[in-house]
Amino acid sequence: MGVDERTWLEGGEYLPALAFDWLDRAAALMRLCDQQRQSAALLEVPSRCLTQLSISDLMHAMGSDIWLDDAQVALVWGFAHDALMHPQTIRWPLPCRGAVFPHGDGLSVGWWAPSADIALLGSIRH
Repeated sequence: MGVDERTWLEGGEYLPALAFDWLDRAAALMRLCDQQRQSAALLEVPSRCLTQLSISDLMHAMGSDIWLDDAQVALVWGFAHDALMHPQTIRWPLPCRGAVFPHGDGLSVGWWAPSADIALLGSIRH
């Protein structure tokens, strides 16, 4: 790790490469879900808030403290569309096809998904 990277981390900031990696994965997930006619959303676990996945919502979450808490926010896909339309009726835990979430202070990625989805979304490189 170089001096610049260490300065970013010690200052409580993400490494730019990690931020771009998350944005690339989100864009790939949005394309995949559009092709497969599946829902994709940003799930804030403590509030059970499910928001249609957009790059701006992801960037907002990445700039908040929730991103640094293990498994407290996730990109989820393949759930019933009604969960977005009627959030008060969300079944918990949320039945979905998969989820990818930050852990280790946002420096690593956790997965819960079919291996084909993990391989596809894990192979994204900017």
